[in-house]
Amino acid sequence: MVDHIKFTTEIAEDWKSVLSLVHHDEYNHCIKRIQDASTSSQLQSKLWLVSEIVNLGINVERVALLAGWYANFITPLLIDELGVKYILNLEIDPDVKTLTYKFNKRYKIDKDRTKNQNVVCLYRCEMHDVMFEPLKYGNFDLVINASCEHMFPMSRFRKLNKSKDYIYVLQSTDDEQWDDHINCVSGPEELADQAEIVDVMYSGEIELNNGMKRFMVIGR
Repeated sequence: MVDHIKFTTEIAEDWKSVLSLVHHDEYNHCIKRIQDASTSSQLQSKLWLVSEIVNLGINVERVALLAGWYANFITPLLIDELGVKYILNLEIDPDVKTLTYKFNKRYKIDKDRTKNQNVVCLYRCEMHDVMFEPLKYGNFDLVINASCEHMFPMSRFRKLNKSKDYIYVLQSTDDEQWDDHINCVSGPEELADQAEIVDVMYSGEIELNNGMKRFMVIGR
């Protein structure tokens, strides 16, 4: 079981540089977002995710993160615990590119690994009927979306990438109290059905420290 991040002097230095940056005028508006991305519940869900990948014995070298936000917890876990060599973070927030790089500078990940992409976003799709383009960045062992409640069902993404035999790792919740939770599910079974996962390798749920139920499905 993976139950912690390896908090080294290098990780402390990187995270300090983020805190310094967000106190500059250009990034002041990110302070609350950074706080929300750094809670114990955020870490808990990512530890669970990586633990189950370890338990399944999946060989992982290349990962695509869909809506990975700042990737501040998931990146060290994927690299240090799974030996991942390449992580591509597809995120609609334009501030993420610089902050993700600073959070993980010790790994010498270039800024081009974070792409400002709209990943099956409800609001844009309703207005313009525009969908995410198929991945153009090579083959991946895993496609991770730990924020499925914020967007259209993953079946829409899978249809655009139907020629790829990705293993999907998906997380969602039934907590509908937040305005941006526009696609909650009742449990892991509904999450798998929404994404049209037919080969379920893992299905489960936990209660996070903040009281939110979190569901996860891993499969093809």
